[in-house]
Amino acid sequence: MSEDLTREERGKLLAEMMKLDGEAGFYDEPFENPLVKEKLKDTNYYKFAGIAPDGFVLVPTEVIDMLDDFEEWKDFKYRKLEWIEEKSKQVLRVK
Repeated sequence: MSEDLTREERGKLLAEMMKLDGEAGFYDEPFENPLVKEKLKDTNYYKFAGIAPDGFVLVPTEVIDMLDDFEEWKDFKYRKLEWIEEKSKQVLRVK
């Protein structure tokens, strides 16, 4: 049976089973993976990962507008891609 399920379907089933186990009291505290929660908040950022051609980085216009501020520009100059990723996640964060 499990061979017939897609990876997404198996993931959904596992999540549902863990939720039911948590409700039944099998876990001391509710199961919440902080890394998964963080990824979910940043889904708008990660959905562009497969769209950009090799060697290119997609950047929201709001992030580019931040470079008008001299302090932001200085930070960008020294941190480059790390700064772009951080600011893009802030702009695109799911509320």
